[in-house]
Amino acid sequence: MLLLLAFGLTLVYMGIADRVRRLIDMLIIQGVLLFGMAIVQLHHIDVLNLVIILLETLVVKAVVLPLFLLRVKKKNEISRVSTQAVSGFSKGLWMAVIIAFSFTAGHLLHESSDAIQAKYFSVGIASILTGIMLIVKHDKVLTHLMGYLVLENGIFLLTLAVGGEMPIIVNGAILLDIVLAVLVLGLIINRLSTSFGATALSHLSELKD
Repeated sequence: MLLLLAFGLTLVYMGIADRVRRLIDMLIIQGVLLFGMAIVQLHHIDVLNLVIILLETLVVKAVVLPLFLLRVKKKNEISRVSTQAVSGFSKGLWMAVIIAFSFTAGHLLHESSDAIQAKYFSVGIASILTGIMLIVKHDKVLTHLMGYLVLENGIFLLTLAVGGEMPIIVNGAILLDIVLAVLVLGLIINRLSTSFGATALSHLSELKD
């Protein structure tokens, strides 16, 4: 429960933060927390599952991706999550709505089915919605990438919510999805920086064949 609470606090912080470095730090913490939650939640774990979980959470989510994001941030001199001014009150209000909706949905679902663990489901939904909010409310591709990673963390939590067993194929699919997203969006960011010296989405309309 403490791990879930800590994960929820990282979501709130990410929802109201305006510095890219802060978001990256929270992604590192989330990777470590996800590993801890997966180990606690799995009822039966073998060596292969442990290696996949270790690779997906601690190695990829907590080390590889943050280092990649820091490199992109430094190369493109990105400090803030958006070029648009978004008030802290507005972001805080959105996070309050997301948390209220997520835990209400988790409570209602738990009443209808005991097979789903409401606490993991609720935090998973909150993570997905927070990722979507980061994508919708900000205009920088790097922030969109981080929002997508937060969304992926929510999907990871949903797999924990539906049962103690975590199929290897699900882990492999999520890991592959993350790698592909990083590669594609990394190319977009570098293209924007090279062509326009900026990383705002508004410049995408200026790209030509």
